[in-house]
Amino acid sequence: MKNILIIVLTFVLATVSFGQEDTTQAEQPTLKSNTLSASVLWGMFGWIHANYGKVMNDGKNEYQIMLGTFGYEDSYDEDSWESGLGDGYMYGFKGASGGKATYRTYTKGNAKGLFYQAHLRMMTISWGYKSGNNDWKDVNSTITEPGVVLGYRYVPSFIFNGRLFIEPFVGGYYSMSKLEDGDVTLTDDEGEKQSGNGFEGDFNLYIGFYF
Repeated sequence: MKNILIIVLTFVLATVSFGQEDTTQAEQPTLKSNTLSASVLWGMFGWIHANYGKVMNDGKNEYQIMLGTFGYEDSYDEDSWESGLGDGYMYGFKGASGGKATYRTYTKGNAKGLFYQAHLRMMTISWGYKSGNNDWKDVNSTITEPGVVLGYRYVPSFIFNGRLFIEPFVGGYYSMSKLEDGDVTLTDDEGEKQSGNGFEGDFNLYIGFYF
């Protein structure tokens, strides 16, 4: 499923990039300097968030900051599991929150069209573990993910007077996490350790508006 989404987003980027018009010769409407957007994919997984952007330099650059959360539970009753490794531990998830800082450059300005983006994501995860009849041990861990992507902001002029935009992007990031507490490492129900560093693919689809 992940590979299919990457292929689809790559195709969309290629199509709109080669098909974009040269807007430098056309009269442009007044450029709005603020944006507000949200990720469709993250929203589907329960991530409650908002992504604010500030357009600079006649639309050549945009700075963004995103804040979000999965919410938090009072206990592990709603989300707990055994690792499948037979290690004698139960693991649980209470919630998570985090943010993202972004710097973006649009190749033709006007805060739309093809763009390059560098960002830094950070998330704090509240998880825990227990063995036998012992009480749960709460742990808070941080995940840090610097990344770069290539994307395209499409602005359909016939909807909301050109204030709505849609932007797919693809790229990659380097994930750094230490989801550990002493000798215990957070493990999923298939027995895979969740801590460590490594490169990952990045793809997403945002919808937002100018104001």
